[in-house]
Amino acid sequence: MRYRTTINITMDARDRNEAVEMADEYLAGYIASGVDMRCSTRPAYQSTVKTVSVVAVSAILMFAIVITPQVRNGSCIAPAGTGTSAIQPPLKTSSADRLSAEFKKEWQVRQTAEALSTIR
Repeated sequence: MRYRTTINITMDARDRNEAVEMADEYLAGYIASGVDMRCSTRPAYQSTVKTVSVVAVSAILMFAIVITPQVRNGSCIAPAGTGTSAIQPPLKTSSADRLSAEFKKEWQVRQTAEALSTIR
């Protein structure tokens, strides 16, 4: 099993080079005081498991955000039938209306009268 060890060394130094030299001397055992060191060790696979789980949860959340409005609208459950609309009621000329034959006759008479009046 692989382990990941993280060592955090805190010290006062003038620049980066001096800090690197002091850390090297502390780890070699030449300096015993003036340095604060914290060390943590954990299995190496934990970071990959966390990463994979975060990506999976993010993907599931994005999928849910995209699908939820469609489910609420009902567009993915059942397609709308012909002649159904939430905005406009069925027209009088539709075959579902029993008076549509009378309306069509009245409409044709009116259209014929207007056409004849424009020709004259």
